[in-house]
Amino acid sequence: MALLDQYLAGETEQVYSEIEKLGSKAFSNEYHEDVVAVVKETMRRVSYNLQIIHNTLQECNYQFYTSTESSWDIPLSPPIANVKNRLKEYEEKIRPFGSLPLSLKLFYEIVGGCNFGWDYTKVDNTEWEGLDPIQLAPLDVLLQEQNSRYWIDEMKEKIDDGDVPSIELAADYLHKDDISGGPAYSIEITKSPTVDSRFLNEEHETTFIGYLRIIMQNGGFGRPYVGKEKYEQFYQKIHSKLLKI
Repeated sequence: MALLDQYLAGETEQVYSEIEKLGSKAFSNEYHEDVVAVVKETMRRVSYNLQIIHNTLQECNYQFYTSTESSWDIPLSPPIANVKNRLKEYEEKIRPFGSLPLSLKLFYEIVGGCNFGWDYTKVDNTEWEGLDPIQLAPLDVLLQEQNSRYWIDEMKEKIDDGDVPSIELAADYLHKDDISGGPAYSIEITKSPTVDSRFLNEEHETTFIGYLRIIMQNGGFGRPYVGKEKYEQFYQKIHSKLLKI
């Protein structure tokens, strides 16, 4: 059975296990088209789920950011204009340090960006505190950062410190709660092309797609827990509507 057929049949985690085992063969003529189809379907489901989650949180009077000064402050930002060419531009500057995983590229082509953080500048007290809402920087934000004269120095500094090269995509859960916290959640840049790569500094110690799977299972949050009444009411409304990643 083709990987996409397996995925559509509900074997989502098994399919990504098989893709991981393929390694570099995932980019061969034999598998590449099927692998890309699987990741595209995943990102279509992520996009669908995020819209459902966003709408339901609005019904729960969740305080999203409302500023439009930056796409970073928009809860759901669509793919940027001319996204494929802008991705190539970004990849070209990344190339001295490694490769972007296919998963992130297709996230930007199909989903765009998201920030479900609570806006503490408007409502400081919230029952949603500590739940680690999804937040993934849009591509135009990364491009702006890359154009900074400090970007290459910061990337080299990571490598000199013994860290893997990576791209910061989100604040950690403490910073999202307006508390001083740790390093940003980041995606690893790999030496060779990969379908997926590690999502760093996030407690589940998984890949980018693994992180998205956890987030979708939890209705948009990375650290849900029993006892948060608002979250539990929200989750009861939403969990059956979300597509499996």
